[in-house]
Amino acid sequence: TNPVPEDATTVFFVSPKTDLLPRELENLLAFMEKGGDAIFLMDVQNTAEEMPNFDMVFERYSLALNNDIVLEGDQNWYLNEFTVIIPQPNENDVTTNLDPKSLFVYMPNCRSVSIEQAAKEWIETQPLFMTSNKSQSTSLLTGDISVGPFLLGALSEHQGSAPSKIALIGNATFITDNWMQNTSYNGARYILSTLNWMQDKTDSIIVPSKSLMSEPINLSESTKFIAFIVLSFLLPLAIIGLGVFVWIRRKHL
Repeated sequence: TNPVPEDATTVFFVSPKTDLLPRELENLLAFMEKGGDAIFLMDVQNTAEEMPNFDMVFERYSLALNNDIVLEGDQNWYLNEFTVIIPQPNENDVTTNLDPKSLFVYMPNCRSVSIEQAAKEWIETQPLFMTSNKSQSTSLLTGDISVGPFLLGALSEHQGSAPSKIALIGNATFITDNWMQNTSYNGARYILSTLNWMQDKTDSIIVPSKSLMSEPINLSESTKFIAFIVLSFLLPLAIIGLGVFVWIRRKHL
């Protein structure tokens, strides 16, 4: 496995299905020790198998990724199903650079993250997203159920000789087109704002591309029947009546 390229500043991990290999872990830690940043978008696992090498990276930044699935019980903070969470954004260096209208996203099938309680003076952590106190999580390892609120994302900066930052989010689906189209691409705005935070840049403007696909118009049976009557009978009769009226008026001029 090759080292991270010298000109790279940030690496992405999007929904990895397996753990880092030992050499990959070594290369990633070497990259971070030189000031490299990373964004981890981690989906719920289909198995109870843990990822100790990823956990080692998160531990370096006083974060932890929990092997669970989170359900939201507050109807104000989920979309149709308990598994589709609308996370509550925390105030942090990422969200403060976003317009309030850009803060809501849909996160289906989330796992939680944790910030270590033991403070380290060289680590600065910030919560990113959280659930309500009506949420609950089920451990995929033990089946134990816990009551919220839970963190769904967190930021951390390792303030060593070469400062390094990471973002850990317990969901990757929120940045897919299917889910971003319903939120004006707010997921992309979060990622862009995170990158700006990592590079100490001011917020940039993102203009989502307009979809070229046309949405079908769905009509009920009663609406279809009314439209049929109007277009087939009433509209032609109205046109004929107007024509007769104009003809009579002209005839008597």
